Amino acid sequence: MNKKELAAAIAERTGREKRDVEALLNEFVATVTDTVATGEPVVLTGFAKFIRVQRGPRLARNPQTGAPVKVPAKKAARITPLKAFKDAVITGKPAKKAARKAPAKNAPAKKTAAKKAPAKKAPAKKTVAKKAPAKKAPAKKAVAKKAPAKKAPAKKAPAKKAPTEKRLTKSPFGARWLASQEKMLQHERGVYLHQAENLEAEAKSLVADFEGGDTQFDEESGE
Repeated sequence: MNKKELAAAIAERTGREKRDVEALLNEFVATVTDTVATGEPVVLTGFAKFIRVQRGPRLARNPQTGAPVKVPAKKAARITPLKAFKDAVITGKPAKKAARKAPAKNAPAKKTAAKKAPAKKAPAKKTVAKKAPAKKAPAKKAVAKKAPAKKAPAKKAPAKKAPTEKRLTKSPFGARWLASQEKMLQHERGVYLHQAENLEAEAKSLVADFEGGDTQFDEESGE
């Protein structure tokens, strides 16, 4: 998994935008690098420890010639996995997924209270004999209109990328070259065996001379 695939996975788990996650990853790498470069360690509890170490001078050997080589003192970076991370990797149990934030709910539309229109009083008509009672017009109630609730647009999950298949590269060395190397190694092995036999014969000769009493030891000179 590379950085882009990691950002896509985090964006899917947290419900955030992929661009925002990539920006956070870049800032994380830059901050850790700058901090460790000053000599201050960065410890992420349960994950890993990033530190800079000082290595002293030492002797090494050239793998081709076998000659000793002096390696000067140098600084090196070290990343140490911590217990929780190692336990999760060994047991194969995935880490707990971060809880997604629930989308903000739209506030319910407020119902407007219906205002009652004041009743209009009809003017009383005066008659000579009887007075007609004033009729009250019935008050009309305004119908409250409900505002339609807005539906939040559904978020589409980013499509997962299929893992790319790794192609096997052919060896740059041919069969003839390998066969010649095998013959050369067999020849060198024979030379070393012959030298070992000669050394063994010389050792036996020295032991025989010593046991025969021909060698004398001078206490003063030490020879």
